[in-house]
Amino acid sequence: MDNRYLDMRGVEELTGYKKSYIYREIANGRFPRQVKNGSSSRWPAEQVIQWLNAKFTPQ
Repeated sequence: MDNRYLDMRGVEELTGYKKSYIYREIANGRFPRQVKNGSSSRWPAEQVIQWLNAKFTPQ
């Protein structure tokens, strides 16, 4: 299991999407929610990778 966390820049680099798209997907329940640590937000890397795999896996 991967215990790394990504900041928004890392999420953008990994997914290729801008933060406006990411936050819209979160609001619509289609992207993993961030974990707050004080004033910063982080995303579990493994959840983001799973989201990418599901998004690009043929149905």
